[in-house]
Amino acid sequence: MAMTGNVNIIPGNFIGIAKMITMLLGGQTGRINAAMNVPVMIIGVWIIGKKLLVYSAITVALTSLLTDLWTPLHFEVFGESLILTVAAGAVLMGMGVGLIL
Repeated sequence: MAMTGNVNIIPGNFIGIAKMITMLLGGQTGRINAAMNVPVMIIGVWIIGKKLLVYSAITVALTSLLTDLWTPLHFEVFGESLILTVAAGAVLMGMGVGLIL
């Protein structure tokens, strides 16, 4: 299954799509995520400018690397509690977006 942990949830955006592709076809989630983000970054540079490219490249590189490094660890911090898992994920995503901005 393309779910995260025992709570049957899957992340959204390109990481979720990359996780599903990994489960169906194999490969590494982080590398697939990076490959899917390249066209979006090119379009972003064309529309917004080069400053976006630097921040986006750093974000995609770190997200892809950390996804591949942390996936085998299977963190079971909240066990099977769906609410706590989703809340913790939302807080961590919010902190990450805050650092990027």
